[in-house]
Amino acid sequence: MKTVIKKSVSMLLLFIISISIVMVDGTVKASSSSTSYYIDDVEGNDSSDGTSPSTAWKSLDKVNGTTFQPGDKVLFKAGGVWIGQLAPKGSGANGNPIIVDMYGDGAKPLIDGNGRFGDLNNNGAAVLLYNQDYWEINNLQITNKATDEQPRFGVLVRWHDYGTGQHVYIKNCDIYDISGKYTVATGYTGQRFQGDGIIFVSTGTDSKGVQTNFNDILIEGNTLKNIYRTGISIWSQWEDRQGGPTYYGAIGFHNTVGAYKASTNVVIRGNSLDTMAGDGILINTTDHALVENNIVKDANKFCNPATDPNAGIWPHNSDNTVMQYNEVYNTRNTSDGQGFDVDYNCSNAILQYNYSHDNEGGFLLLMETAHAPIIRYNISQNDNKALLDYRASSALFNNNTFYMKANLSRQGSGPDSGATFINNIFYAPEALQISSWGSANYMANSYYNLNSTPNDSYKIMDDPLMESPGNGTVGLTTPTGYQLKSGSPLINKGVKITDRTDKDYWGNLLDDVQDIGASDTKTSGGTAPASYTPGQSLNLAIGSTVSASSSLESWGWSKAAVVDGQRSSISNAKGYASAWGQTANHSEWLELNMGARKTFNSVILFPQSGAEGSGFPVDFKIQVWNGSEWLDRVVKTGYSINDDAGQVFSWGYADTTDKIRIYATSLQNLGNDGYMMKLAEVEVRNVQNTLSSHAAVQASSSIENYGWFKSAVVDGKRQSSSGAMGYSSELGQNSDHSEWIEITLPSAKTFNTVTLFPRSDSNGSFPKEFKIQVWDGSNWLDRVSKSGYSLNQTAGQLFTWGYSDTSDKIRISASGLPKIGSDGYMLQLAEIEVTQD
Repeated sequence: MKTVIKKSVSMLLLFIISISIVMVDGTVKASSSSTSYYIDDVEGNDSSDGTSPSTAWKSLDKVNGTTFQPGDKVLFKAGGVWIGQLAPKGSGANGNPIIVDMYGDGAKPLIDGNGRFGDLNNNGAAVLLYNQDYWEINNLQITNKATDEQPRFGVLVRWHDYGTGQHVYIKNCDIYDISGKYTVATGYTGQRFQGDGIIFVSTGTDSKGVQTNFNDILIEGNTLKNIYRTGISIWSQWEDRQGGPTYYGAIGFHNTVGAYKASTNVVIRGNSLDTMAGDGILINTTDHALVENNIVKDANKFCNPATDPNAGIWPHNSDNTVMQYNEVYNTRNTSDGQGFDVDYNCSNAILQYNYSHDNEGGFLLLMETAHAPIIRYNISQNDNKALLDYRASSALFNNNTFYMKANLSRQGSGPDSGATFINNIFYAPEALQISSWGSANYMANSYYNLNSTPNDSYKIMDDPLMESPGNGTVGLTTPTGYQLKSGSPLINKGVKITDRTDKDYWGNLLDDVQDIGASDTKTSGGTAPASYTPGQSLNLAIGSTVSASSSLESWGWSKAAVVDGQRSSISNAKGYASAWGQTANHSEWLELNMGARKTFNSVILFPQSGAEGSGFPVDFKIQVWNGSEWLDRVVKTGYSINDDAGQVFSWGYADTTDKIRIYATSLQNLGNDGYMMKLAEVEVRNVQNTLSSHAAVQASSSIENYGWFKSAVVDGKRQSSSGAMGYSSELGQNSDHSEWIEITLPSAKTFNTVTLFPRSDSNGSFPKEFKIQVWDGSNWLDRVSKSGYSLNQTAGQLFTWGYSDTSDKIRISASGLPKIGSDGYMLQLAEIEVTQD
């Protein structure tokens, strides 16, 4: 009897175990230990255990019905062909991913989607991962071909209302003939994400869903050909940040659902892309993405340029993207049609060591809200239309070599931007007409065979003596002809750029004194004609011709001393002072002629230092000359300051002119000296971006409502406006107290100036007692200490301390705050700018 009972119990346990591996959704759970599963399209059998080549499974249905475990391998037989969608289940674990790969010798196994399409979500993908982590997919052929236009994909990796997706790698796959949708629908511009070779996307039901992004993504060594929209896409519906572009109500993955959450550790490396209807590589809503060693050929091949413009490689709404060692060529059409683009709401992008050639739309497009991109050590050969379309508010182009075809219409297009060009070569093999150089800043560039050149203090117009310009063919290493010959006039003639990269296009380490162009020859000797720090806006007033209604011209005061670059009044260069001994209030004016038309949006007036604003005008205007009359840009009355901080005036847009004037109609009475106007320095700048633009911000407290946000204090907007007022500490504090706000830069930067912009829609919110501090790695060091600060104006307050710091953190620590009516004691700032001036 006992034996029968034992046998019955054993049978029951076996039954329970057998049914326990069948999941609720009907899929089968793989073994709990790491297992290799083999799939053979000819000899396989789905009834086998799949754990050896001789007992291989056969179908995608079997694979898709299995929930794999961490460390498992899913191995398809070389030369095999499977029709349908590969959509395995389960997730790996950190350090123990699930791997899809091939076994045996021969061609890579083929997953053929056979034209499958869906509802812009999961059904249209030949290979799908949905809300799954820790997968690596290697060595597959993937196609999804059809004769009609529908939403189709090669590989779709998607996380939906998930949180943070982790670790998905797509490596060494051949993806081709993805017959997606590229014709623009009625009433809609663009059909992105309806026909991509590889797409990673984070989505959500709506703004109440789970904010979603992804981390640790690698797309490496793949080939993509004949893709009917975009080759490789990284996208997110969680992309809405203050002042940024959104797509609420758009089609499919393009639709925005909620607040910005950047994806991280995204790497797109070593891929070869050929013939895309639209974009080559597009990344959106990422931070510190790396795009390197890719080849993009024949992008923008079929899309309608009037309604759906595209480019070779471009980030959108992303920060700190690095694009390097890429080759982009034969991008079609002229709207956009560039090799590269840094698009809306991208901050601190770096484009370096790339080779762009034969792109119909040009080398590069910079959109209006691209913040502080750096474009350096690239080679552009025979890029057409407008070589550069730079609409960005600020950009640095340094040490690029541009080989410009004779049919190139102009060097730049779009609005003037205040971009800075340093140490570049603009070379035409034949005489070339340049219609306009815009109003950018130019320093130490080489211009050859061009009918006109811009105002450039250190320009070189002799033959640059390159080895064989124009010799580049296909291949990143082919344009060897742009290296400088011995005896080139460009050797050791470049402006010194601080915070620079360490090598040239060919990998040669840079000398202390840089050459002009993408090559550096390691030649000793020479002295840089000037220096420049990225993020610095040039002072356009230095060396201007100054005239005035009257001028003291004695005891260290002179007209020339107001544009000598010396912000503080020193014994032999105190600045400008009008004639002394005037016993009645009267008018005085000071005019700067910059010698050439310049684009600028800011004028900074520095009071006599050490005299607490003594001599600063009471009623005055800042005016610009339009060629026939003076136009008012700033009008102030009853101006009063009790400090020597620089007073920063801007007016929300830029002017282009060669003359500005400070016209004062009411002056201070300086006792025995009479009524006088005194200024230590006048600076004219086109400030668009600073080192702190879109940096990370922390604070002791923050409202985060009513248009007040920590992020709004580094958004580039000096004026408080609805939705972007700036930063404010919390409401309702009925006693004076301390508050602080801290700026963390993306990396350590060199700077010597911090400008604080008060709330601009009302007076009286500026701190009374405060310090500006920098972090040295272990302590906060005071750089500016102010007490009893009284400000009845909304001009920016510029503070400098006479030397430079290198740090990644700056703090404003306030110990005395103003009382703002019933809102209590608060710290409020419209903007904080950190610069090296």
